[in-house]
Amino acid sequence: MPDDLIKKSIRLPADLDAYVDQQKGTTWTDKLCRILEDYRSGEEKRAERMAYYENWIKASQKKIDEQNRQIYTVARGLDHLHRAMEELNNLPFTYYTVYPFGETMPE
Repeated sequence: MPDDLIKKSIRLPADLDAYVDQQKGTTWTDKLCRILEDYRSGEEKRAERMAYYENWIKASQKKIDEQNRQIYTVARGLDHLHRAMEELNNLPFTYYTVYPFGETMPE
C-alpha cells in the first residue's frame, strides 16, 4: 500500500462494502486500493490487447484484399477463356475422323 494516502470520506452501498471486505488485504483501505489498482492495470492490459487485435485485423484485411485481387484476376482469366470457347464453338467446323496411317475421311 502506498505511503502517501489521501483521506477521503465515501459512502458505499452495503453490498459494495461487503465486496471490499472479502478481498485480500490487511485493512479496508488496503483492500479498496488493491481493487482499484487491479482495475487500473486491467485497463492498461485491455488497451494493449485492443491495439494487438486492431493490428491483427489490419494485417488480416490486407491478406483478404490480396486474395480478393487474386480471385478477381483468376475470374477474369476464366471469363476470357469461356468467351473464347464460346467463339470456337460457334465457328463452322468440318469434322474428320482420323484413321490409322494418317488417312482422314470427312464425316
